Amino acid sequence: MKPGSRIIQIIPALPGWRAVYGAEEGPLFRDVVCWGLIEDMEEPTKDDPSKGFRCVEGFAAGDMIDTVEDHTNFIGYAEPGDTEKNWETPVNEYLEREKFRPA
Repeated sequence: MKPGSRIIQIIPALPGWRAVYGAEEGPLFRDVVCWGLIEDMEEPTKDDPSKGFRCVEGFAAGDMIDTVEDHTNFIGYAEPGDTEKNWETPVNEYLEREKFRPA
């Protein structure tokens, strides 16, 4: 969650939803424990109309609960029943893009 944002509402995630991250060894999965309605507190401007938006982000539990989209290697959300095979291509595309990203 970016600075200047706030959580408006949280609801539990249904079992089976997972966050997918790109890694050399393949897709990494973390269980999504809840969904949060996030609001950007900044007012939209003519130069940056994207400010002031609302969106839904998943939260995953590890050592602490955090938004999954804060991680740079976050790729997407796996629906219940998705397999690792479904995510091989998106992970490979992510890794290919990362090769060419300036350090």
